[in-house]
Amino acid sequence: MTYVPEATGRRRQRPRKARQAERDRQAVELFLAGGNYDQIAAALGMKHRMTAWEAVQRGLAIRNDEWSASILPHAKTVAWERLERLFARWYPLALGNRQQGLDPDPKALDAVLRIMDRMAKIGGYEEPGKLELSGPGGGPIPIEQARQEADTLLSELAERDAATVALRSLPAAG
Repeated sequence: MTYVPEATGRRRQRPRKARQAERDRQAVELFLAGGNYDQIAAALGMKHRMTAWEAVQRGLAIRNDEWSASILPHAKTVAWERLERLFARWYPLALGNRQQGLDPDPKALDAVLRIMDRMAKIGGYEEPGKLELSGPGGGPIPIEQARQEADTLLSELAERDAATVALRSLPAAG
């Protein structure tokens, strides 16, 4: 019996892992191009569609890890900076400028409010709303309760519209 050092065995695995990684990458590309698992298996010389499914799953996991590590930490910052630029562009138009004879622009005000809403969500200082589509204990919603909740929501919308109208009537900062 010939002694084979353990390190040699590890070196032999690296090319196999590299081939598997390449095959997984190809499987993902075929999958993203619209191929089904039977087509992917046939294209890559696999005997079973399950092997193609496994290759796609491994490839997507690697792709997701790479994307998460490189993109996600910066995505919030990029989104915030884009919103700041939009805000800087639309805010003066929303307020108008009486000295220059520019009235507040209602469409710009709407854009500013939507930008501010998005900034609140990204910044994490707006709690996401909770929506329950069932009544007490998971049962049906009593019709009277539904009417009361609808009236409450309509009142909140009316208050928001009133606040928007009030903002539009404010004199422009000069």
